Amino acid sequence: MLRMSPENWANCYFPGKRYGWLTSNVAESFNSWIKEARYLPITQTIDNIRKKMMRMGFERREASHKWTTSFIPTVEEHLIHINEQSRCLSAILSTTGRYEVYDFPTVEVNLNERTCTCREWQVVGLPCKHAATVIRQNMDTLYSYISHYFSVETYRKCYSFPIYPIPDDDKPCIDDENMVIRPPTTSILRGRPRTKRIPSGLNPGKELKCSRCQQYGHNRRTCRQPIAD
Repeated sequence: MLRMSPENWANCYFPGKRYGWLTSNVAESFNSWIKEARYLPITQTIDNIRKKMMRMGFERREASHKWTTSFIPTVEEHLIHINEQSRCLSAILSTTGRYEVYDFPTVEVNLNERTCTCREWQVVGLPCKHAATVIRQNMDTLYSYISHYFSVETYRKCYSFPIYPIPDDDKPCIDDENMVIRPPTTSILRGRPRTKRIPSGLNPGKELKCSRCQQYGHNRRTCRQPIAD
């Protein structure tokens, strides 16, 4: 790994945008999604995948019609989260569109290029807490700095084309009498076979928030902050 460039294995140096999605292996995720259909004959496997995609497209299309916000719900939750994180930060203007935001460590935010030296804005595609500090200081809204890929309109366009049913008359006829299916040459491993994929350690988990002091990183049981008078 040390002989490879950081952009090949470090999320903060990734040259493109992940738009909030991070997976270590797309094939593993797909196999977990179709784990029941993997053991069927190939034609039935394809038909099962078609049904799952048809059902998924319908459910997401119907769910999106109930949204009343401009951006998808996960983005709205992200905006609330970074607004809370940015309340304790301050920024100073350096030149047009460029600010120095005081955090640990101090970072630079460029509103014109929509970049931050913490790299979160470039990789995720959503403003980070440093950018939120600058945007709030300019009396502007975060919605003006969010990519249109996160909008509800774009989400609905992705699922605007339904997958139509295929009656049995349109499916190819298979002659079962002349078909000979031989078992594959495999070796049986020890233990019960795994059916669920191993989650990646790179996937960010939900950060703990204490209900007593309202700080992140611990819960009420392990809170050591003094009680205010």
